[in-house]
Amino acid sequence: GCPEPASCNVNQQGEWQFINNCWVFVCSDITTTTTTTVRTTTTAAATTTTLVRRDTCEGLSTLISKTSCTCSFAPTALRDCHICGWDNVLRDAISSSCTQCKNNAFLHNGQCVVSCPSGFVGQGSGAFGRTCVVATTAATTAVTLAVTDTCRGQSTLTSRVDCFCSPQVTDCYECGYNNQFSTVVAQSCTICKNSKYLSNGLCVTSCPSGTTASGSGTFFRECIAP
Repeated sequence: GCPEPASCNVNQQGEWQFINNCWVFVCSDITTTTTTTVRTTTTAAATTTTLVRRDTCEGLSTLISKTSCTCSFAPTALRDCHICGWDNVLRDAISSSCTQCKNNAFLHNGQCVVSCPSGFVGQGSGAFGRTCVVATTAATTAVTLAVTDTCRGQSTLTSRVDCFCSPQVTDCYECGYNNQFSTVVAQSCTICKNSKYLSNGLCVTSCPSGTTASGSGTFFRECIAP
């Protein structure tokens, strides 16, 4: 006959099997399976966001899109900046893009500094528009810089860096620029704005004696010698 069903202990499991024409209840040891869960941690690399100049922030408003802005956010070098490059998409001021400082700070290489570095002297006396210019000595005599580029509007034509002819050359739209020292060249204006007349590299309200005023628009007025 067929054997009696087996009695399994706590460490065994039983099942019916058909053996030799008999259904036999067979015990077998329980196999313990250990499942190890592997947790993978992915560390994302730090991403550096590059700001792109799309507008100019002057005071608290952009010149093109007419949205609110300020140059006085971080970085520190822009905290005394009045006019700077602005990214409309990321809504942030662009580092080293200042073209006019405030709070008696001096403009140097796109940043606003409390005092000019060695080799430069401060130029200007108002709360706005002070700049650092190259000096021959520690005295206040400035070097005559060579024109290596042209500043037109808010950018140089060759090197494509931010610039402004004003206030260094008042009421000037296009002027000479020196790329080595990142500064506008004095008395180098070629196109005036704000209905001013071009005369010997400067923009004047009225032409000097011996010259004749020419032009009627906001731009391109000039003094013509006979």
